[in-house]
Amino acid sequence: MERLQLISYYDLKNDGDQASNAEHNFSVLFSNLQAETSYHALKTVATLIADKAFVKQTIAGDVYMLEFGDQQDWVTAAWKSSGQASQNIKIGSRICRLINRDGIGSKRFYRS
Repeated sequence: MERLQLISYYDLKNDGDQASNAEHNFSVLFSNLQAETSYHALKTVATLIADKAFVKQTIAGDVYMLEFGDQQDWVTAAWKSSGQASQNIKIGSRICRLINRDGIGSKRFYRS
């Protein structure tokens, strides 16, 4: 199976501070070098899937799910492009850990 070789992003740091200018808002860092929510999400995913094989991608409307790993150790990353949604995710184990990222970069852990 393929492993993730590279994570690419359009721009590291915002080009400016104008919310109305799309080119000022495509990065993972604000122009003052403070981390955006996307930075925290990217860092979490990169850490969790670093050594895992890509398994599957599922897209349902604007809900995205990527699966990595094997039967013993896997990660499912799920997100919505905007807003909130409920999503059923099949868990093949009695033990799991859920990391929930909110819009400001903090995270909550859940264990079964």
